[in-house]
Amino acid sequence: MDHFDEEGTTLLAPLRDVEPTARSSVDIAHARKVGRRRQRSRVVAGVVAVVVAVAAPTVLVAGWPHGDVLPAGPGDYFDPLEQVVTVGSAGGFTPRTYRTGRDKQVIELVWAAGDGPTATVTVYPPAAAKGSGDYAWEWTPGAWATISVAGAGGDLKDRLARVAESVRPDLHKPVTLPFSLPATLNKDLVGVSYDYHDPYAVMAFQPSLTVGIAPANDQVEGHPVVVPVDTSPELTAYATDDDSKSATLRSYAAAVRVVPNPNDRSTWVPPFRVRG
Repeated sequence: MDHFDEEGTTLLAPLRDVEPTARSSVDIAHARKVGRRRQRSRVVAGVVAVVVAVAAPTVLVAGWPHGDVLPAGPGDYFDPLEQVVTVGSAGGFTPRTYRTGRDKQVIELVWAAGDGPTATVTVYPPAAAKGSGDYAWEWTPGAWATISVAGAGGDLKDRLARVAESVRPDLHKPVTLPFSLPATLNKDLVGVSYDYHDPYAVMAFQPSLTVGIAPANDQVEGHPVVVPVDTSPELTAYATDDDSKSATLRSYAAAVRVVPNPNDRSTWVPPFRVRG
């Protein structure tokens, strides 16, 4: 058993204070509950960018990573409504979230055995400069991809090579989400993000508008408008923007239509609907 395998099997996240503001006293039942809640919080963080560590409830920062913007000029760019690669479980990692974009697409991976290191696969379009990372390769002729790892030590080369081998071109695969917006709102889309295991997803628009669905008991930071989802009481639809007024945000949040069974990925739909 190597360093990674030992670390992955011995770390017990629910019994550790991994959040700086978490409670210090823990019993087993509470630990299991907190562990599940923290796991969900980490998942949603990958979808909406970052989680602010608080005891309860979880506060979601409904933003989008800096640098993901609409290109200003001609060039080779991705369609944010298409997923260009598939990523498998390899090297001890398994994919958790996928984020599309015009200048890059980003897949966050977690340690398959439980709490442990995380990895980020970033895929660039042809003719784009190679980004920084712990491992780089051409995912398709003339186009680079990188892998960055956090929370790990030791020699990663073999593991990252296996992750790279699991990245397969899947050009022009339409993205589907557990919710949709009217096609009339398809303006200045930056990208979409979804979770592989839970029905949390976000659409991001230029310059700072985000629309998504999240657990009903969580809070979204940034003066958002939040609308209950009648068909899925465990979820809430939200919209937030640095500039828009509440009335505008409410129109976006109210326009969110969640699929009847958001936990079943086979029922997910294109992000924009033609009718309704």
